[in-house]
Amino acid sequence: MTDGPYRSLPLKKPWRDAAEAMTLDAYSTAEALERLEHALGRTFRDDGCPSLVDDLKRAFLGDERGLPLFPETPKQLVERLERGHPFSDLNSRLIRNAASALEDGEAGSIALKNIVARSAREAVETAFADMTEHYQSHATSLERSRLRSGIERARNGVGYQGIADRILNGGPTISSPAPKHGGLDDGVSLS
Repeated sequence: MTDGPYRSLPLKKPWRDAAEAMTLDAYSTAEALERLEHALGRTFRDDGCPSLVDDLKRAFLGDERGLPLFPETPKQLVERLERGHPFSDLNSRLIRNAASALEDGEAGSIALKNIVARSAREAVETAFADMTEHYQSHATSLERSRLRSGIERARNGVGYQGIADRILNGGPTISSPAPKHGGLDDGVSLS
């Protein structure tokens, strides 16, 4: 008997926990979504994204002195942000999506929210692809089927715009993960 393919998944623990919740029937869709959002929040924090988002806010919203929103070209902005922030997959997505938005003439808080939401969606979709690929060689057909179903439910339930709002408004980006289900219940109440 295996502990499940999510144990050997080559992603960080919060993402493995999300894969577990999407695979096992013991977790509800809401609990799987909580784990997924927790994994995204941890990645956001661990990759150093908060300081990058602060820089993006200044670029897209201006600063308190009323300086121009776009004092540099999209290419200059990308180069400055890449030099000033640690390399990570999520940081790269944020920078690439910001440059794309600037090239398309987008500005303001709606553009910024869309950049963060799009980057979060891309990060989650990449994790889904990694999970699916891993399960192809390390899981039973039943586990693969459950993961595919869990991913589809998650795709329909993740609120990327809400996540972007929390990130941009300085709210908590890391939700507490759903409790682990060990397969045993608490038994009959003795009181």
